[in-house]
Amino acid sequence: KGFASIAERRLPVPQTPYLSVHAVVDCIRRANCIAIALVDHQVLRGGTNVGYTGHYVILAGVDDDEKLTIHNPGSMAGPTCLNLDRFERAWRAHGTDCDIIFLVKHAAEENDSDDLRRTLKCVCL
Repeated sequence: KGFASIAERRLPVPQTPYLSVHAVVDCIRRANCIAIALVDHQVLRGGTNVGYTGHYVILAGVDDDEKLTIHNPGSMAGPTCLNLDRFERAWRAHGTDCDIIFLVKHAAEENDSDDLRRTLKCVCL
């Protein structure tokens, strides 16, 4: 039902063949954007990529030192900070397909969504 609702409301669904971690950071630095990323939970916790444990985390922000604020629904610890290198290793790990979903609050101006599309360098379906 979710995708049907998107189509009915004519919302853009951007797709891009490759997205750099810096483009992800640029997007979530915006006050109106968060992301949900599929990561390998073992790599995220600092282990090696032996086997695969897919897990979704919410990327809620980034600080001046480029550490991500993540919300891990599988953890009771609350928001945590994560360095970009570890996030990228967990996000690009075999099995994740680098899946990421950006959620943007209603743009105050039409230019806001156009600017986000340029940042992602994507095609909207």
